[in-house]
Amino acid sequence: MLEPLAESSKTAQLVALEGHHGALHTYLTTIEHLLEHLEASKNKQTYLPASYLKASVNLGWKKLNKYYNLSDSTLAYRLAVLLNLAFKMRWFDKK
Repeated sequence: MLEPLAESSKTAQLVALEGHHGALHTYLTTIEHLLEHLEASKNKQTYLPASYLKASVNLGWKKLNKYYNLSDSTLAYRLAVLLNLAFKMRWFDKK
């Protein structure tokens, strides 16, 4: 269950020499991926072995969602996604 969190953390810490990882535009897509993972875990809470794991999943989702929503009001993140050749306007049209 923690593997996607560990992978995303490592990816976000990489130096963005070629614009592939660690760049500003990766923030929104990484947070989005983690929110989807935690959302799926929330839906499977009956399978989590302990109540503290259920609480951790809920609190993790809540914190990530808070920062994801805060990014909506930040022009820098929007421009970083718009200027990325891989995303451009497709990301905005999709979201």
